[in-house]
Amino acid sequence: MKCAEDALGCATMERDEVLNGLRAAFAGVERGAVTLHEAEVIDSYGTVAERARAHKRDTDGSWNAIPDEHIKECASALPHLDPASFRYYLPRFIVFALESGSRRAGTIADAVIYALSYTDQRDLNDHKRERFAVLSLEQQTALAAFLEYATQNANEMDAHVAAEALKGYWRAR
Repeated sequence: MKCAEDALGCATMERDEVLNGLRAAFAGVERGAVTLHEAEVIDSYGTVAERARAHKRDTDGSWNAIPDEHIKECASALPHLDPASFRYYLPRFIVFALESGSRRAGTIADAVIYALSYTDQRDLNDHKRERFAVLSLEQQTALAAFLEYATQNANEMDAHVAAEALKGYWRAR
């Protein structure tokens, strides 16, 4: 098998498998009530008027159409999305992290990993379980594959937290 002979080629193939799985699992997902820029305003304790203006900025009709610049601008948005919007934006964050090759990609990958991990805070875990409940089995499997990839790429993302997330929730998926 080529992967056993060529570690670089194997890593590329695994990354492509993760990307293809995400694209298939999240195809056709619709956005929820909270938009990306609105969630970023929520993170900075913005006013209702600021949220409304930010909401209008997001006119994408598909998560695939979200520009890279929007992901870069909204790196802190994931924790503030409603469950349906979380499902909508999550694959775009992962695609950006795995394809961009920029220094910002590691920060974005880590934001996803932290959004998929559990903590010692029960209320926060309840919030995360509510968001995870809207994910189909295929979507959960695709996210577990991303976390598995992250555990093998510690130089690019937080492999330790990814491993804990897998152990704590995602491996069973």
